[in-house]
Amino acid sequence: MRLHVFGLGNPGKKYEMTRHNAGMIVLDGLARNCGGKWIKRKDYDSFLTKIDGTELELVKPKRFMNNSGDVLAIMGLTDEEIGESLFVADDFELKLGALRFRRAGSSGGHKGFSSVESYTGKKFQRLKIGIGPLPEGEDPAEFVLSSFEASQEDQLSEVLEKSFEAIIDWALKGIDYAMNKYNRQYCSKEEDRR
Repeated sequence: MRLHVFGLGNPGKKYEMTRHNAGMIVLDGLARNCGGKWIKRKDYDSFLTKIDGTELELVKPKRFMNNSGDVLAIMGLTDEEIGESLFVADDFELKLGALRFRRAGSSGGHKGFSSVESYTGKKFQRLKIGIGPLPEGEDPAEFVLSSFEASQEDQLSEVLEKSFEAIIDWALKGIDYAMNKYNRQYCSKEEDRR
């Protein structure tokens, strides 16, 4: 079975390097590192690329975050295929640098995960990319739609490199291995419980 990894975010130049697009940023970097080229699939309303030598297909929906789950219906994926897919998105409750895999669970208020839930329920695998912490008193909607600070570039590069490795490990060794390795390594105990 081909494994799908979905990078959730918002389409268009305006949102390209915003925190809310962490999922797409990760997939862009992984495709670049592995020599993948994005192909625009109008029939899927997405950009797709394959990682050579694996059964891994990366998908960037061209829908806005709130409607990213629509692509699952357009692609005609079965419940089993969706359950075996990985959805990558931002999480402002995790500090920048934290990675957190989850086998299932609630959306936690994340609009992209809520959209996916509407098609598949709560049983889908996810990788959360820490973009926080949310500054005290700041509106979460404004924070996630803002760009990363110039001072965070080095840290962001490190997060991307860890994310590439984490996704490949997930694809080759499974969700349990990925949770044990990356949740412990990159999340505090408190963050891992969220």
